[in-house]
Amino acid sequence: MLQGVTFDYSTTLSRLVHPTITIRQKKAITNKCDGITIQAYDKKAEIENKSNKQYILDYYDNPKHLYRLEVRLHYQELKDYFAHQYIVLTSEVVLDGDLLTDMFLYHLGAVVRFTRGRRKILWQDLIGCNVMG
Repeated sequence: MLQGVTFDYSTTLSRLVHPTITIRQKKAITNKCDGITIQAYDKKAEIENKSNKQYILDYYDNPKHLYRLEVRLHYQELKDYFAHQYIVLTSEVVLDGDLLTDMFLYHLGAVVRFTRGRRKILWQDLIGCNVMG
């Protein structure tokens, strides 16, 4: 098992039905209030089993599969990101879709990295997304 990576499953009788994968940045392993945490899970199963969020399935036209990849940040990560990008935090900034996408990919890349030889492979390249930065 990799340090900082956990696999959790739903608490149904079929224990291995709905896995949740959690990846924590090194400093988040010992203190969950520090660092970045990435979590991937079956959002459709969550909605169908215990959530009152049918509107999400309706929004995506009731897909056969719906997964979620979350990047959980704390204040210090946000503060550092905005300083690094020379951005002043305003209410308009948090509504900027391109900025939110860039922030998501930036922090995701801080925890989960890919390389080919010595070349760094960006998440933007993997998913075909053009964003700032």
